[in-house]
Amino acid sequence: MKSFIEEVLRFDAPVHGILRFTKGDAEIAGAKILKNTVVMPRYGAANRDQTKFPNPDVFDIGRANASQHMSFGFGAHYCVGAALARQEMISAFTALLDRVTDIALIGDMPQPAHEPSFFLRPLKQLPITFRKA
Repeated sequence: MKSFIEEVLRFDAPVHGILRFTKGDAEIAGAKILKNTVVMPRYGAANRDQTKFPNPDVFDIGRANASQHMSFGFGAHYCVGAALARQEMISAFTALLDRVTDIALIGDMPQPAHEPSFFLRPLKQLPITFRKA
């Protein structure tokens, strides 16, 4: 279950970016960023970095480094609720899988599948079918 949760967080994190101000001048991939510039680190993009996660667009429950995702931020801005969020996901999915079986998508997902948002990643809908266990 823990491997599943980490890959879910890496594959499609609920928060994909957050606004920050640079503390000093910086250079990233040849682009100069001045001190006090508003930047938006994109966690979702980092989680799909193919140099860190081979085949990043494939959902791989056996991915050895899935827990190295950026879905909860990093360093001083690491989410204080990360441990709670993980435990909530483990508890929810465990309870769900104890109660239902044969979970499957009904048809195709809408395109695009998510509502437009600068920060979050809300699904428009998730049409599924299942049977009571």
